[in-house]
Amino acid sequence: MPVKRTSLAARRKVVGFSQDELAERVRVDRSTIVRWESGESAPQPSKRVEVAKALRVSVDQLDELLTEESPAPEADNADQVWPKKPRGEATGLVRQSPVGV
Repeated sequence: MPVKRTSLAARRKVVGFSQDELAERVRVDRSTIVRWESGESAPQPSKRVEVAKALRVSVDQLDELLTEESPAPEADNADQVWPKKPRGEATGLVRQSPVGV
């Protein structure tokens, strides 16, 4: 599963570009920027100088942005992050059976 490149997206935002604007600047499709930021792909070596220039970083700094990854939460461990509470426990209310039933 791809790992999001939050540092790359953050740098784009600091420079003031939307994904569309960066795509236009480096002459790629917006979906390419989405794939770079989502970790599905990376800029081709022939595009890295152009991307680095647009983001106002060196090529070495761009390489660092491309390797700094933050894992997205996995669906399998969602219960470990936000454990489910039994019904009624969240509000402190407990259902009672009506009398005589």
